[in-house]
Amino acid sequence: MKKLFIFSVLVVVFVGFSTCSSSKESSDTGIKSFKVDGVEWRPGGGVDFTNAYSKGTTIGNLNPSIELSHPKASYEPKGAVDFSGEKTVTFKVTAENGDIKNYTAKATVLLQ
Repeated sequence: MKKLFIFSVLVVVFVGFSTCSSSKESSDTGIKSFKVDGVEWRPGGGVDFTNAYSKGTTIGNLNPSIELSHPKASYEPKGAVDFSGEKTVTFKVTAENGDIKNYTAKATVLLQ
C-alpha cells in the first residue's frame, strides 16, 4: 500500500511538472526592421513606417523586406505592394499565439 501511495505521488508530481512546461506561444507582434531597396523606413507623418523619395519619383509597386521580432510570427501582404498615389498600406503581423497588430506604411514624394 505504501509503494502504491509513493508511486501515485510521483505520477502526480511528474504530470504537474510536464504541464507547467514553457510551451506558451509567443504574443510578439513586433517588427524589427522595415526596408525597401535596402533603405530603412522610419516612423513619421502619422504612420509606423515612411520614406520620402526625390521630387519627380513615380512610386508604384514596392517590395518591402520586413524582419519580425519573433521567428514564429508572420505578416501579410508579402511581395510587391502598391504604394502609388502616396496611399497608406496596412501590414498585418500575426503572433505565434494568434494575436494581431496592424502597422501602416506610406511612401511620399518630396515637393522640392
